[in-house]
Amino acid sequence: MNTMMRAGAAIAVALTAAVSLSACGAAAKSNTGSATSGSSGGGSSANKTVVDLLPSYDNSWMAAYGNAFEAQGKSLGMTVKTQTNNFDAAAQSQQIDDAIAQKVALINILPTNETAELPALRRAKAAKIPVLITTSPLKPGNEDLYAAYYGPDHTKLGQLAADSVCKALTSNGRSGGDIALITGAQTFYESILRIDAFNAQLKNCSAPINVVSTQDGQWATNVSEKEAAQLFAKYQGLKALSAIYAMADNQADGVITAAKQAGISVGADKGNLTVVASNCTTEGVKNIGAGLQYSTNTQMAAVDGRANADLVSKYLSGAPIPKDNYDESTLVTKSNLSQYAKGCTT
Repeated sequence: MNTMMRAGAAIAVALTAAVSLSACGAAAKSNTGSATSGSSGGGSSANKTVVDLLPSYDNSWMAAYGNAFEAQGKSLGMTVKTQTNNFDAAAQSQQIDDAIAQKVALINILPTNETAELPALRRAKAAKIPVLITTSPLKPGNEDLYAAYYGPDHTKLGQLAADSVCKALTSNGRSGGDIALITGAQTFYESILRIDAFNAQLKNCSAPINVVSTQDGQWATNVSEKEAAQLFAKYQGLKALSAIYAMADNQADGVITAAKQAGISVGADKGNLTVVASNCTTEGVKNIGAGLQYSTNTQMAAVDGRANADLVSKYLSGAPIPKDNYDESTLVTKSNLSQYAKGCTT
């Protein structure tokens, strides 16, 4: 992420051609088979104050998500208070405690560090303040701490990214190669899920592809650019990298910038560095269109923000909601970019 993610809410709907092509968005898909069935809120309460806790507005994805969530929430009659913490888990834990003291109707949170924030979430549970987790889930075993999750299926995102790398490195006369990962912040459980799924799926590729390095890019463009520059200095000549999986489009943009500065050709052709990502923002649309980024995914910030707000509103009305609500994941390449460009940039 260029500086951080934000996103929205929706009812569980499968992504159909008609919807995705016209709205350029990803709807929520309910996982009704989850171990926990979900819950409903107290519809009789007049309290509609919702605190939306996000790691940062410096991240382009998070900022777009947060703006969409806030606008949609207000249109649905909620009072939305958005707070950020610059990726500081202690600060976010304090924000949870402040929300408890204010007796808000609900806490909507993208956890900065889901392990560090578990004690604060337990305090919210004890105070009977409902919590919705967005975008980055908690580890299994903590389902009692939140009413529902809304966001991507990160296992699927990792698998799709691996499939994309495999396709790129088995086309145009290519036959595998060495690759690196520059991930989102690894204090986010979503990053771990994507890494594990990517590595497992890559084993199914028909060509030998070796992951030689995995670096934490912290969702930041500048950090990802720095990590990429160090990788290019280390892996040169016959050991040159064939591809990099950068977890977010802004991170991929940093990788592309570093490659240009190092005199490395970027693209899908043999001898070039192929760059793959797994969410979609303005940077990805620009780079895919220019042939500099091979693919991304339909994790759309504003679409998610609105859908997430819809789910919160439904919960506060007293209606039952599923425990797990996943947005749709579709690979975006140059061939279908026109279908998703609007959803990725608004």
